[in-house]
Amino acid sequence: MSANPIHRWLEHYDFGKLDVKEAAANSIAEYDTKIAALERKVGQPALGIDVLK
Repeated sequence: MSANPIHRWLEHYDFGKLDVKEAAANSIAEYDTKIAALERKVGQPALGIDVLK
């Protein structure tokens, strides 16, 4: 996780505008994006192995 969302959350918290559900949704979306990218990376070698069989 990058520092930008954390700084944004702290700023919102300081001003009493922190929406916990929004913060959780943002981090879940970021993790989903990273997971999808990693799954694609892992799948690439697997496709190559299947082609060689």
